[in-house]
Amino acid sequence: MKQKTILITGAGGMLGDAMVRQFSDAWKVVAVDRDLDVTRSVDVEKYIKKIKPHAIAHLAAMTDLEYCESHPAEAYATNALGVANVVDCAQRLDIPVIFISTARIFNGKKIFHEHDAADPIGVYGQSKYAGEIIARSYSKSIIIRAGWMVGGGPTKDKKFVNKIIQRVNAGDVELKIVEDALGSISYTYDVASTAEYLLTRKAYGIYHCVCDGGATRFEIAEFVMKELGLAKKVRIARVDSGHWKKEYFSPRPASERLANTILKKMNPSLTRPWRKALSDYLKRFQWLDR
Repeated sequence: MKQKTILITGAGGMLGDAMVRQFSDAWKVVAVDRDLDVTRSVDVEKYIKKIKPHAIAHLAAMTDLEYCESHPAEAYATNALGVANVVDCAQRLDIPVIFISTARIFNGKKIFHEHDAADPIGVYGQSKYAGEIIARSYSKSIIIRAGWMVGGGPTKDKKFVNKIIQRVNAGDVELKIVEDALGSISYTYDVASTAEYLLTRKAYGIYHCVCDGGATRFEIAEFVMKELGLAKKVRIARVDSGHWKKEYFSPRPASERLANTILKKMNPSLTRPWRKALSDYLKRFQWLDR
């Protein structure tokens, strides 16, 4: 019989899917998504007291950069106030909280380590950093900063990898991919296993959890097409970020590279090269409509 319960908010997304899978072996998992409005403190407290969890993985967030930029009040309500509501209740009940932060709390001018000062340049990053500050105020918080999220498969992946595969499935034989955006991949299944590793050891603090090595969007797209056997069928054209400025108008840091300084010292096996993680991801699902 599973002795401990973990509440996972925002469980309907790509990271939520990985978290539920990871924790289900040893924990009783209560997964909630849009049924719980984290911006309402009364609802949050009522729900948590009903579930009586031994830990909370708080994933609920507004992550669409353009929507956040156009709706800052909503972004802060979810990404900051929502965190405050969860953390406040967890603190009163003396239970640990896992909070997922982002590389976008930094300005993109270098590779960032855990101790570096934040300087977010858009509403999404600013609202997430506000939430991080709140989470950091609680001594039993585990803050995991992630990079470019990869995971969820064809049905739940709303990010770059599935977007370019969808375009190929729609018949595109040329993909215009930016070559001047640099980042670190965070594989959801690795993030989830790291989260459980830290939680079971009560290793509270701030961590970067990304795959080893950085890559441009162009390099990632090139690797995906090669792994799917499409390198000769689909042309990848290099463009700069200005090409998609109308569609993606929210300010983005030039680089979203993170260094896993603390995790590497704690346990080197917690991270792996991005190509190995991405290869594993692409083999995990059926992607192509054929």
